[in-house]
Amino acid sequence: MPFKIMLGGIFVMNKTSNEKDFALTRGGKRMIEQAIAETGSTNGTVLMLHICDSLSEKFTGETLDYQTSRMNFNTTGDIMRAIDTYMYHQIKNESIKIKKSKL
Repeated sequence: MPFKIMLGGIFVMNKTSNEKDFALTRGGKRMIEQAIAETGSTNGTVLMLHICDSLSEKFTGETLDYQTSRMNFNTTGDIMRAIDTYMYHQIKNESIKIKKSKL
């Protein structure tokens, strides 16, 4: 069973050995980068809403289902997890550059 630990004011979920690691796809990464550039925000909720709007404008019906499954964006929770993964790696690599953050 997974459990949460507190690290510097942030709860971190520890995985059990039978849980899969989350895979951030190139398409998913591109969507997140585009959302950051278009919104100027690093707020996960703002980015998730923008990504959902962008996907629903670009694709419909079965095409939407196919594209979201390819990017591992099956649920809004999956999109948030992808954003968190992206942010973690970018901050870890100190390469994210945002001039102005909108909430």
